Amino acid sequence: FKNWYNSGRRHSSLGYAYPWVKLLEATESSNVA
Repeated sequence: FKNWYNSGRRHSSLGYAYPWVKLLEATESSNVA
């Protein structure tokens, strides 16, 4: 688990930013519609 956590933290910025961007886009689209 420790090795997975360390390797995951390395890509945490990209791994967390992308899903949030897609979520915000989906929210904005639903609000506009």
